Amino acid sequence: MNATLFKRCLVLALFTAALTAVGCNNSSNRRSASTTAATTSSNNGSVASTNSTTNAGPGPQLASVSFMDADQSNSITAGDRLVARFNGELAPISSGNSIRPELEFSLAVFQDSFGMGARLAPTSRSNEVEIVLGQGAVLHVSGAFSLGVNTPGSASGLNVSPYGTGQLVGTDGGPVRAASEPLDIDGTLTSGFVAVDSLNVPRGGHTSILLDDGRVLVVGGRAAGGDRSLVAEAEVYDPLADAWSLVTDLSGDAGRMRRGKVDVRMTDATLVALQDGTVLVSGGFGIERKGFFGLGKEKVDTLESAFVFNPADNSFKQVGDMQYPRHSHTATVMDDGRVLIAGGYNDSMWKKDKTQAPFEIYDPAKGQFEKVGSFIKRFKSREMRMGHTATAIEGQTGILLVGGNFYKGGGLFGLIKPKLQMTKGTEVVRGTSTDDAGALSAPRLDHAAASLGAQGKVLIAGGHDTQAAISMLEVYDEKAGTWSTAGNLTTPRSCPVIAVDRDLALIVGGFDGAAESNTAEVFDTVNNTLMGNSYTLTTARTAHTATALKDGRILIVGGMSGSTQLNGSDGQAIGSAEMFVRQ
Repeated sequence: MNATLFKRCLVLALFTAALTAVGCNNSSNRRSASTTAATTSSNNGSVASTNSTTNAGPGPQLASVSFMDADQSNSITAGDRLVARFNGELAPISSGNSIRPELEFSLAVFQDSFGMGARLAPTSRSNEVEIVLGQGAVLHVSGAFSLGVNTPGSASGLNVSPYGTGQLVGTDGGPVRAASEPLDIDGTLTSGFVAVDSLNVPRGGHTSILLDDGRVLVVGGRAAGGDRSLVAEAEVYDPLADAWSLVTDLSGDAGRMRRGKVDVRMTDATLVALQDGTVLVSGGFGIERKGFFGLGKEKVDTLESAFVFNPADNSFKQVGDMQYPRHSHTATVMDDGRVLIAGGYNDSMWKKDKTQAPFEIYDPAKGQFEKVGSFIKRFKSREMRMGHTATAIEGQTGILLVGGNFYKGGGLFGLIKPKLQMTKGTEVVRGTSTDDAGALSAPRLDHAAASLGAQGKVLIAGGHDTQAAISMLEVYDEKAGTWSTAGNLTTPRSCPVIAVDRDLALIVGGFDGAAESNTAEVFDTVNNTLMGNSYTLTTARTAHTATALKDGRILIVGGMSGSTQLNGSDGQAIGSAEMFVRQ
């Protein structure tokens, strides 16, 4: 190649390289501008948008949270506020904003909630935002939040959510940042009972149970004293909405317990939750058929009917009758998912064995009740009993039966009355065998029993003998298999209920022989001692129920007032309900 040609090629190559360099720089600049206008991410995972060509600031960090009792009700209610303060100024938000607090903030304790319809609102301070609580909010602000303690009912903790939408930002354009750990909510409320929505139909002597979806089912009960004043309509309580609904309003006729053309209604029945989330209703005293071969009036008698309630569609389905009609019995889920039916009484004048000793088992897979044992040797309780308690122990491999009474003798179509006998005997049923578990210090029936959970103990409270209400507390130790006394209630009470809230067991309501109680005495489950304090109910009541909700609150429902009987079977039904909250 000659020198002239070489120079021309060199000039051309240098010119081409220069053009390429300019093009690359322009492209790089365009991409850089595009990247700057895109989203930026904070260190907590929140994403915020900005049209600035400069990076946003770090964003303000959550510094403290406090509770404001807006209606001064001394309870967590809709409209109350949580004030979240940051260490820097926030970009203003409008009063009518659509920002959802549950997306921007997280609660550290399981089952805590801001409530339905909660919203964010501005305050007069530029570094604050308010969370206005909605219906059914669940928070516990009086205690001190502990990191890692998230069981329902524990003191609440709050932080900025790591999955926030980025709609809350500082004036520097950066999204709000979480504190290094969830913060305690500063505030003090007095623990106690607060009124909630009332039943549609007042009732006492009913049964209630917690459903898997968090609602509470209530079945049966008396509307007033008398065998025929019985409630047919079941109800469900929605704690999020604080509202009761008749089951028939939710599902029409499918929400009725119906046997043929008769609406079954009863008191002294049992409810038990099956492993698939449905609920078994069995027995009771009331009405399930018409007399005179189905042609006469509705007949009051001991029931053999059983139904399964399905929360998915709020319907009742009749399942096979029990082998033995009974009321005042117990139904307890065994470790294999079947249900042990124990004790009870049969008022039919045609039956010789008034108090039931034979067990029977409901098998959900078959949808029927079965006798246990042979015709010659039935599987029976060691003692006939009714008005007793049954408590699952030993990981549900054992069922502790305690106290009760039985009737002995009687005959000639009811002309000879049976005699009432009390028992202080107890037994543990395991599989198809039953073992003596020792004796109570005193016989009792219509008492309350509750497992104290991890303590491995069962608390027995209240009840009555043939003469008066009982004040003595007794505790069964599962490991030792022994009984011990644990002090005396301030007020003797028959037909109380026990509600366990973490380290406390509340002995609620009941009848002392002269009037219904309006107090709940407190038992320390860790130290096995009765504490000196008590809580006051909004309404004195007996023959009521208590149901522990998933969020740790305790729902007290219905009952009777103006009773003269130790079992609370007379008087007038109560429609009110109330909630115990350790706030």
